[in-house]
Amino acid sequence: MQYDKLKSSTSFAQLRKKGSSFVAPAFVVLTQQSDNSSQKVKVGFTASKKIGNAIKRATARRRLRAALHEIPTETLDFFNGYEFNIIARHKVLTVDFEKLVFYFSKTLTKIIKDSQNNEKKH
Repeated sequence: MQYDKLKSSTSFAQLRKKGSSFVAPAFVVLTQQSDNSSQKVKVGFTASKKIGNAIKRATARRRLRAALHEIPTETLDFFNGYEFNIIARHKVLTVDFEKLVFYFSKTLTKIIKDSQNNEKKH
């Protein structure tokens, strides 16, 4: 999967304020359509100190990044022009990797359904 990194703190703050949130057992996804004309998906990974020390936080982000790479490209093509902040929860360190990939695909399906429902309303 090809994506750009979500880097600026203002982007993270804007997602926190205005983005839609979707909860999975091992992570939370904040998402919204991007304001600029960028056609690539922008993704940021967050692991707070609640997860543990620096090694555990880095492991959590690394596991989330690896699980996202396992998602088929066809699924992710729908999200061109979206921004994501994927926030690690404590369970991300202990859950099986296959289960983590399953959580990602299930959450992305929820996001697709939600965005299609929002389009129908407008």
